[in-house]
Amino acid sequence: MHRLLALLVLAGCGSTASDPAPAAPSPEPVEAAATDRPAVAARSVAELLPELDVQIQHHAGLGEANAATDWLHRKMAAELLMVRAKLSGTWDEYARAEELLAQGFAVAKAGTGPHLSRASLHLTLHRLSDAEADLAAVEGRAVVDEGTRGALAIRRAQLAILTGDLDGAGRQIEVARAIKAGSADLTTEGLLRLARGDLNGAEDRFRLAEGRIPPQDQITRAWLDLQAGLLDLERQRWADALVHYDDALAHLPGWYLAQEHRAEALAELGRAAEAVPIYRDVVARTESPELIGALAALVPEPERAELLARATAGWESRLALFPAAAGGHAIDHFVGVGALDRAEELARANHAIRPDAEGAGALATVLNARRQHAEALAVATAAWSRGYRRADLLEAAAEAATAVGDPSAAEFTAALATLRGT
Repeated sequence: MHRLLALLVLAGCGSTASDPAPAAPSPEPVEAAATDRPAVAARSVAELLPELDVQIQHHAGLGEANAATDWLHRKMAAELLMVRAKLSGTWDEYARAEELLAQGFAVAKAGTGPHLSRASLHLTLHRLSDAEADLAAVEGRAVVDEGTRGALAIRRAQLAILTGDLDGAGRQIEVARAIKAGSADLTTEGLLRLARGDLNGAEDRFRLAEGRIPPQDQITRAWLDLQAGLLDLERQRWADALVHYDDALAHLPGWYLAQEHRAEALAELGRAAEAVPIYRDVVARTESPELIGALAALVPEPERAELLARATAGWESRLALFPAAAGGHAIDHFVGVGALDRAEELARANHAIRPDAEGAGALATVLNARRQHAEALAVATAAWSRGYRRADLLEAAAEAATAVGDPSAAEFTAALATLRGT
């Protein structure tokens, strides 16, 4: 189970999450799902969560039994809680993981402690300066073994993708690959290529990574299927994305993240009647304000207004608990409900933390909505100059440039067409 953490952390850092031979759009109808299904029935999330709970309780109990000295079992329980959060879609596990890691550091000897585990948690929660501090603490140890150096390089690459140093991310991936080539360096390179707008290259890296994981590793396989679907969302190939989400659910039945993306693709295909019950199910299980808002967009009044108010309350609650993690995701909601002051406040704070394609694209989008097109163009152009080529960023850049009569609008529009293969 623990070897999955690096990949699962990537899912939190990417999309929406977000983030190699070109894949042609499937000529078959949506219902003709992909054929590479698992050879044996995969266990569902509903089956995996109780098993995780047993393991979490076991390690947390051992840590408590040796409360004055044992940080290792607390670390293991915290890591499993992070896995649980990725599977369940609820955020309470992150708070519990943070508490256990704090308990571990309280009893760890100077120069030791679960720094890498806490760095992973910080990356997931977009506390990037805190992640940097934990990575530096590990690098400052007198002895750093080879395996730890490889893990450090992967996390350094993840951090660099989020903070605007794409070339640095590439160098860190090569460091990790030189130590031990595996799936983590390939998935991280896939996310790097996605950030650069090289969707075919990203797809290739994810496919190669899949060949390096054991067949029984259903969680990582589902994560890779999800990434393939997200690549098709960037291309606006909704039917192809739907096939990949079906694959993810075949590998990991009941995974809320694949279900909600499946609903998103259905809605884009004009199949709202199929999307709505999926959203209702995942909302009931996760109480995610993001998914409540997505459901609101597909239902009539007065339920729509009730859901939007519920989503607003949910976002404010999450923002109070984990401001950095929730801030970037909450922006679209506040734009949608016309709360542009709040949206701009969140977008500026988010961009200050992560000046990547998503952070810059979100801020530029809000600034365009406020008719502050010159600043929107400056924000988007800065991210463009660092090598980012995501669809939302390019759309915001083209809109801003057009509004101010800047000739760069044609370049941004052309880049967007290239990204989507149109």
